[in-house]
Amino acid sequence: MDKIKDYKRSDPVMNDASSASDKLVILAGLLHDIGKIIRRTGSPKRHEQLSAELIKQYSEVFEKIGVNVDKLIHLIICHHYQRTHEPRCEPPDELLQYLIKADHASAPERLGSKKPGGIITNKLVSPLWVKYYYEKYGGKYSEDEVRRIVSKSRICYEPIPLTSISRYGKSVDIIRKVYKATHCSAVNEEQLKIRYREIVKDIREFLERISELLSKDLLDSETFIDTLTNYLRYALLLVPDDIYWTILPDTSLSSHLILTAAIAYATYKGKTNKIRLGLLDLSGIQAFISSLGKTKGALRQIRGRSILLQLIMRASARYLLDKLGLSSISLVLLRGDNALFILPDREDTVNKFHKAIAEINTSLYEIFHGNIYVSGALSEPFKPEYTMPWSPDHGTKGFSKALLEINERTGLDKYRKLGKISKYIVQKQNAVLNNQSIPEQCDICRITALNNELIHLRNIDANNNSLLKKLPFLKNLKQDEIERICPACLLSHLAGSTAENLEFVVEIEDQEITEELYREITGKTEPKLLPSQPKDIKLAPLPLPGLHRTYILLSIKPGKPINNPCEVWEILRNTLVEIIIKGIIYEYYSDFSSKDKQPRKRINVNILRVNDPPSMLPPKGIYFEKIKIADIEVTYGFANIFINFTSKVTNELDDLGKVSEDLDRYTYISWIKTDIDHMGLTGLYLSGSIGRYMTMSELVNFYTNMIGYRILNYRVIHPRTTPTNISDYAIVVFSGGDDTFIISRYAEGLSYLKHYRSWFRDFFGEIIDKKNDKEEKEELLTLSAGYFISEADYPAYLSYRKVIEKLETAKNEGRNLVDISFLEIGKNVFELIKSKQQIPPLKSMSWYIFENIVDLSIDKEIIEWIKNNRVLSFKIMIMLKNIAETIYMILVNQKTNKTAQPSIENLYKRLAENIIAYSYIYAKIINTSRGKTIKKIMNKVSERLACTPASPKEYIDLFNKNDLKELFKSASAFYRLLHLVQLRIKENI
Repeated sequence: MDKIKDYKRSDPVMNDASSASDKLVILAGLLHDIGKIIRRTGSPKRHEQLSAELIKQYSEVFEKIGVNVDKLIHLIICHHYQRTHEPRCEPPDELLQYLIKADHASAPERLGSKKPGGIITNKLVSPLWVKYYYEKYGGKYSEDEVRRIVSKSRICYEPIPLTSISRYGKSVDIIRKVYKATHCSAVNEEQLKIRYREIVKDIREFLERISELLSKDLLDSETFIDTLTNYLRYALLLVPDDIYWTILPDTSLSSHLILTAAIAYATYKGKTNKIRLGLLDLSGIQAFISSLGKTKGALRQIRGRSILLQLIMRASARYLLDKLGLSSISLVLLRGDNALFILPDREDTVNKFHKAIAEINTSLYEIFHGNIYVSGALSEPFKPEYTMPWSPDHGTKGFSKALLEINERTGLDKYRKLGKISKYIVQKQNAVLNNQSIPEQCDICRITALNNELIHLRNIDANNNSLLKKLPFLKNLKQDEIERICPACLLSHLAGSTAENLEFVVEIEDQEITEELYREITGKTEPKLLPSQPKDIKLAPLPLPGLHRTYILLSIKPGKPINNPCEVWEILRNTLVEIIIKGIIYEYYSDFSSKDKQPRKRINVNILRVNDPPSMLPPKGIYFEKIKIADIEVTYGFANIFINFTSKVTNELDDLGKVSEDLDRYTYISWIKTDIDHMGLTGLYLSGSIGRYMTMSELVNFYTNMIGYRILNYRVIHPRTTPTNISDYAIVVFSGGDDTFIISRYAEGLSYLKHYRSWFRDFFGEIIDKKNDKEEKEELLTLSAGYFISEADYPAYLSYRKVIEKLETAKNEGRNLVDISFLEIGKNVFELIKSKQQIPPLKSMSWYIFENIVDLSIDKEIIEWIKNNRVLSFKIMIMLKNIAETIYMILVNQKTNKTAQPSIENLYKRLAENIIAYSYIYAKIINTSRGKTIKKIMNKVSERLACTPASPKEYIDLFNKNDLKELFKSASAFYRLLHLVQLRIKENI
């Protein structure tokens, strides 16, 4: 009964007894413009009238969560009363005033006249046009210039229903044709109506399914709001907010609805027209992921650490809202390592915010010993005003100032690291030290911790049992010969062991259950609640003590055939009811006695569908029942979560490097890191409008999350073996925010990176601008990448550090480049400088060269020639590399005016000698049958790579003209192609 004595009521922030006004103002914000979708199908009615009609049609949905439907309709009908002059709307009440101001604040960037007909396009325009216009045209805004640029560019998105992703299944080529930027010419009116009818159909199906779930009393008002927000976030991302009253619809309807609800809620709760922005940032990620002292089990650990950190970020953000007493609508952006909040300006906001951060860090310290921590900051209170990036007010008021403040303050807070940590931790450490506890190391990450802070897996208890015997899901640790493990590595192990075919993450929001599960997992108490492994799925609990949340990962066991989505949901329902609800929640609270009876407690269980937003709700035919246990009531919420995924059981790095299942032969492993360039600067340009800022952030999230995972479905063509799927030999360790981290077999890694970059270019589009009678194309967003290749038994922590170095090199050499370790040039170069495009990159290459050499490296004619002329092709490759390195040294010497040795004269002499030696080898074979083939290949390659053929005559001409940049481009490109083909031949894949 000890757990009963310590029982504390921890109801959700908003339930049936919560403020009716809170629910009204949030739902009015989320649904006030939903009628725009219906109007675009051809309805002559005003959008607010159509929104009201939709709500009335599904009135039972809102009545079930205690919302006064008449008042909700009144708010929606009247939010444009200043234009419509509806008599019933005057005088506006308090909630209506907050809604109207929030509506204006979330879309103040609408440009152009107030007369319809001035619109450039009826598609969503990428907010990145602002960045381009500011950089190219400076501080003067011209509507005519904007019209000219946007109307010709490929930076727009057609409205696509979310279910199209499920409809196309794994047909990645079809999905790619749908999810990309298009030219901004307006969509035909009839086609537009068809698109919006599909979206309306989606919305109605969602509301009907939600109605069924509510009829069983499965959701409360807060979980309903959370579920609705998650649906709108993805369903309306590519739908423009306004296509009638603005010339440039560059804010998505999903961003506008969520921001309107968040701002209206914040101003209402603060009883003022001012709000605050809050930022929560997770720090220490790179060091934690790379801190691996063992190669065995490293892949499982890396994968598990990524999952654990994503869940830590989610739990921390939601814990912060709990402590502030606010609805989840206040969390407007949740990315991989940070969260953005819109908060009320109340007297207690600052103290509660910083106190919550200290509590989060205290709980994280118990798990991570200071390696992972959160930083956070609040802006000063501000009126949500719009500032154009070319105006003098930009950065001095409104959202632009607030975003600058929170980023600067969070950066300063990182330096304090654990300065706000609870004194309890220090006292606890001193008490342990006084007892002369012996420091020991975790066998996985090598962190030094006190003896009682590590989990001893093999210690025998009175019943002759060790923790490894008590907890069967730790059996891999026995095979890995682990004896002592820290809590962070243990949780990472559990997460990594369940990542194959991961389908669901179940979130239990309960402090007492979380703490009990954590005690059981760490061996502090006998396991009673820890679930057994079901027949068809793998299951792992991840309790996060102090954050009051437990995450249970559910994945389908290999070999279990799944024929349709209903089967997956059926398995989840059975597991949820029997193991999670009855086996954990019921088991924990079953011994409540009448004398200890507490007020009714509600436990939220959120079901998070992995990487599949269209399937976040259970399909028809899958029924959940309301479960009440004693005085405990369980309610559900539904959402999507993007998390790392693999379709193959791979716990070891060499599993990825296996050439085939039949042969005991292994090839190289690739480590890939990508990062979107200048995202901080891009955010600064867009920060004057919170709508644009959020739209851009969500587009980036959509690409790195949704599309980053879909690329795994591409087929890889190998020149000497049968084709494979990328997913067969690749793991997306992390993809979200503005970066991606992949581990794969080297050939699949090259293919993944090629598709990732080319789809990236298609998705974010390009500006087409005509200057001086010349048409110029410019990508609006660029990408840098590092690619490191290693043997499967090379230490994992070194590989991770190396790929980070490669990414940094690509950025330092000019960005929008890729640095591939085995294709580098420059080991003999005496000096490198940070290039700003005046000097070609040395170690890195352009994406154009990279994509084409990957394609050419599987050309059968090229492969056969090199295979039949290995010695000759190797000599040519080395000579081309020497030529490229010498040219680079000349360019560096000229740029920096160095007088050090070797001198420019000696470098030119060396270059001439290299070209002469190359000419000698070339001349010996050019008149033979081998020479005719190489000439044909040289011409084919130069055409694809858009560079000068690698023939001595061409090289001598370029040398005499002193066109060193073109000579460098040709020599380096041909060298890299020859090297890659030789690697493919050597590895036979």
